[in-house]
Amino acid sequence: MAKNNNFHIKPLELNVSFISYVFASAILIIPRTLAQEVGTADGWISLLINGLLLAILISVYTRLQRNYPQQTLTAYIRKGKVGKWVANIFVCIAVFYFLIAIGVVVRVLSDTTEMYLLTQTPSEVIVAIMLLVTSYAVSKSVQGVVHLHLMFLPLIVAVLLFVIVFNIGNMKLGEVLPILPEGVSPVFKGILPSAFPYYGGFPIYLVLMSYLKKEDLKVVPLTISSLIVTVVFIMITISCYAVLTVDMTKVVTYPTMEIAKDIEIIGFLERFEPILLSIWIMTLFTTISTHKLLCIVMLEEAFNKNEKSKSLPAIISFLAFLIAFLPDNMAEVGELSQLAAKLAIIVSISGVAIAYIGLRTSH
Repeated sequence: MAKNNNFHIKPLELNVSFISYVFASAILIIPRTLAQEVGTADGWISLLINGLLLAILISVYTRLQRNYPQQTLTAYIRKGKVGKWVANIFVCIAVFYFLIAIGVVVRVLSDTTEMYLLTQTPSEVIVAIMLLVTSYAVSKSVQGVVHLHLMFLPLIVAVLLFVIVFNIGNMKLGEVLPILPEGVSPVFKGILPSAFPYYGGFPIYLVLMSYLKKEDLKVVPLTISSLIVTVVFIMITISCYAVLTVDMTKVVTYPTMEIAKDIEIIGFLERFEPILLSIWIMTLFTTISTHKLLCIVMLEEAFNKNEKSKSLPAIISFLAFLIAFLPDNMAEVGELSQLAAKLAIIVSISGVAIAYIGLRTSH
């Protein structure tokens, strides 16, 4: 998948790709995760902290990227004296993260679909089909995957806003008050468990920023995505707590889906959760495609001199399929997700650190 130097994207397209990825990866489960870890309704503060940290990380990397425009991080690092080995190690860690992330996402997808939509379809079939069709999407390279994000994001945003607005009448704000009843210590417990969607999508910047023109590498336009993601996550989390209560959110597998069940427009719409699930599956499709794309781009740059490899999508799909069914239940899937979150933080922070050290040593 050689890089097309004639193809460029706009900051808006990069932001849309990141937002679409984040919404798909955690929008159904993040209220439950925070309720379990924080124990109070203050999980939204953990989201706010992660959003601010992500904005800082994006702004720092944007400034670094200006020094090697239209190059990926690994392509730039490989030009140094010892950069080849550093880049290869970084790629191996990143690819390991991508494989685990794909496995977690497709497993969550299969369990959710089996629970709410295709009750008689084996999980293995759902996972296999999703991995197969995403391999076709990846064959369209960066341009195709970015356009998928542009196509599906308006739908998921509209559906999420619909869920929030039509649940306003069911909300009890007393469930989210008072703020910080147990102090700030529970808030910090929720930072790492809710980090996966934030930092999990950061590698998108490490690759797709190379498709931006140098004059488009501006901090403010590229950090807007972290603000949008954080605001929507906070709205969804508070809505779940206000409708279901924090205690109920702790035990419901997919809280966002549960509050969608409460929406009913007599004579027009009686069940809304199938619509939410269908749109969510579309965005998961783009998320898995993005992971595969980043994995392929990094591997080809590191080991194949940018020559297109037809076997990589199949290999990645096979490994992701095996990883998806390593956990025996959703509790173990959660543990695997925590591993993915830690790897995402390592990849994100080390990527920025490697870029900084590379620039310092080149001068």
